[in-house]
Amino acid sequence: MIVSKTVDSIKATDLMTTDFFVCKENFSLFLAIDKVMRKKVHSIVVVDDNGSIKDIISTTDLLKVIFLEQYDVHTMRVGEIMKKDRDILYIDKDTGLVEILRIMKSNSISTLIVADNKLRPVGIVHIKDVLKIIEQILS
Repeated sequence: MIVSKTVDSIKATDLMTTDFFVCKENFSLFLAIDKVMRKKVHSIVVVDDNGSIKDIISTTDLLKVIFLEQYDVHTMRVGEIMKKDRDILYIDKDTGLVEILRIMKSNSISTLIVADNKLRPVGIVHIKDVLKIIEQILS
């Protein structure tokens, strides 16, 4: 049980969810938005043909495309909104809670991809997962 663990012993594997949405660059943006809404997930993990991480697209990114940039999401592909000029942050399943919080804070992000040694996504850690575990520890 997580509650019996100390903050120092909590790892990404204790926090991550394995129920997340993964697609390739050529996936329909409209269908991706639909999946995000139906699955109630916070992001889309974009992978290449080998299943390795290429990008993560947040719900905030999707809202910007829909409302601010006013693109036709019905004809667009996920790859068209990817941020191609940045490094993708990811962690491994043994990354500790304190390091996860440090990475999130220093990069102003709320979601981290948990990846295996071939950079394939195996889970997602969202700030809500972190807060939930901290609440359990403090109660």
